Amino acid sequence: MDFMLTRLLPVLALGCLVPSVSAEPKSLAALHGGSYSGPGSVPPADTASIPPGATVTGDTVAPSGGGARSPGAGGSVPVDITAGPGFVAGPATPNAGNAGPDLTRWDYWWAFNRDPFLALKTAIANVQVDLGSDDHFLGVGDRQSLPKTRRPTSEQVEGEILPALLHALDTDTHNPVLSGSLIAVSRIGRSLPARDRMKISQRLLKFLVHPNQEVHETAALCLGLLADEVNTDALVALLHDTKEGRALVGEVEVDIRTRAFAGYGLGLLGQANGNDDLRVRIVTELAKALDAPNAATRDVKVAAMLAFGLVPLPPDPGIHVGPGRTTLATLEDQIVYLCDYFDARSQRAHASSRHAIVRSHAPRALVRLLEQVSPAELPTQRARVAGLLADAALSKPGYREDELSQGAVLAAGALGRLGSAPADLLLRNAILQVAKNGSEQARRFALVGLGQLGGRPGGGPDAFEGLDQVSEFLLKELERETSPRRPWAALAIGIQGRMLHRVGHALEPSTSKALLAQAAKERDPETVGAYALALGLRRDLEAWELLLQRLDTLEGRDAARGYCAVALGLMDVKDAADPVLRLVRDSAYRPDLIRQAATGLALLRQVHAVPELVQMLEQATATSSQAALCGALGRIGDRDAVGPLLALLKNDKATGSARSFAAVALGLIGDSDPLPWNVELSRDVHYRATTSTLIGEGGGVLDLF
Repeated sequence: MDFMLTRLLPVLALGCLVPSVSAEPKSLAALHGGSYSGPGSVPPADTASIPPGATVTGDTVAPSGGGARSPGAGGSVPVDITAGPGFVAGPATPNAGNAGPDLTRWDYWWAFNRDPFLALKTAIANVQVDLGSDDHFLGVGDRQSLPKTRRPTSEQVEGEILPALLHALDTDTHNPVLSGSLIAVSRIGRSLPARDRMKISQRLLKFLVHPNQEVHETAALCLGLLADEVNTDALVALLHDTKEGRALVGEVEVDIRTRAFAGYGLGLLGQANGNDDLRVRIVTELAKALDAPNAATRDVKVAAMLAFGLVPLPPDPGIHVGPGRTTLATLEDQIVYLCDYFDARSQRAHASSRHAIVRSHAPRALVRLLEQVSPAELPTQRARVAGLLADAALSKPGYREDELSQGAVLAAGALGRLGSAPADLLLRNAILQVAKNGSEQARRFALVGLGQLGGRPGGGPDAFEGLDQVSEFLLKELERETSPRRPWAALAIGIQGRMLHRVGHALEPSTSKALLAQAAKERDPETVGAYALALGLRRDLEAWELLLQRLDTLEGRDAARGYCAVALGLMDVKDAADPVLRLVRDSAYRPDLIRQAATGLALLRQVHAVPELVQMLEQATATSSQAALCGALGRIGDRDAVGPLLALLKNDKATGSARSFAAVALGLIGDSDPLPWNVELSRDVHYRATTSTLIGEGGGVLDLF
């Protein structure tokens, strides 16, 4: 029963929550000490994405590997404190009966990709507090004596947060607390001296033999998150299930889930380490996993593919490559390898060991690697990849092929640009064709892809060639009253506007007018949320009064009201601060609304909201409210939240779930990076082609924070 609860309870989300058509979902939790459960799960109707050996009971998937040790078994059931729509009992996927959530919804894509747009830590980090203002709550005498940042000091992080988390690892017996503390300690430890990182590594290794699956697979990931190359051998041994790896876990084999988490850890380690020899070794080991003939390791192969894209090799082969170790010595080698892996015409792609679900992640890995190609080589490499993506995107959908096509469409949107360069013309035309005639999910991905490429200036004499064509198409889709893709078109218009803002290009007034008009007359809560977010991303200031009005008129539609609050924050409308703060105060028992409203306040740089949230946390008794408040405080990252969160973590009378929320939030606050650690894994991820260790009802790497 505990396992069933762990797997079936929906997920709390900071800043983004999938609403049900009939009612807002009630979000509860999953694994790993307070999860970042991005909005997906294994698509329920897609049995090919269920890992071999898994047990399926209704909507529940019990992962293979690890014998009787199930993720979450024996631990509390935490509530997700940070993100994503999660695995919710919302509208079912079309043509899939009541199998699960409707993964065609726009808010699934947004949940995986929102963090770079929101940048909450950046918004709150450099708040300047004026004497006599509403923000002057600290009781400090004058402006010169006020802090220049709201981030915690290194003394706070290393002298208070880290010791408390290490103490929790030594003394706490609740699995979610241990998992949350492992993530937090490894992220904070990245910036410590080598001797201190070594001590943390030794602690992490001890948790590989923990009897709970959740804990020891998290420990494997954290060996990579710590970004210390001393852990490379251990991660390689775990990935390949070697004699040394089995000794590390104290079992006769390394289970599939732990191997997959070790693969993700290798990618994160390689991404954070500039040692070229080390990167060559990591890429070699990941390619070995991808080329392994064992068909039962799909989880491992997907992990290896996504990790492969995180570790670019140098353009120059002037590094040592041992005899027989690899032919992958350069960035170009990696690109050729992935093209060959994905290309349906290649011998490698036709090999029996190649899964469509694995190949469908190759386009994303290619795009990540292309971001590192030198300007001189970029046109050649982009042309190579663009041709492959265009062909796959336009391929006739069929069994498994649709998965590959969707992956190509997502990657094409992430890679494409405006302008007249041949590769960009090819990508732009392909995405437009898919948006008109592709399968339903591919058309929706194509719309958001048009929004992405439509905001990037390209090459050639006119860097913005194609802008009118893209904008007109999106606007036409927005205004089609019968189209189920209108929310996607709105989101795409918002993304395009945000990106054009960043490059200093003026927005088309007619598009702003049309978007505002559609938002004003829309009544469907799901679509209202998309319109609101689009207006916020574009910073269409003429819409702020409408959004304020919707805060009041959408009573009972918390998800849509929350998006209005986020939109006002994105617009940086200071007059919205008080209404949004009132929304926070009125949502004490409505966690969905707390998360979104707190995000809006953070974007508005309203530091006085933090004491409000702290007070609400101290008074909260419901698990869902504690989770939402801890998540909000963690994502905002303000130092004034440290004390209350430490008190909650150390409170032995608090529930294990509550303490796990505090551990995760402290890790988020103490992490010096402006964006969450898993952004590079979640950005543009093909969430329709998943495994239980990527996105799996609280048990995947993208379910973690």
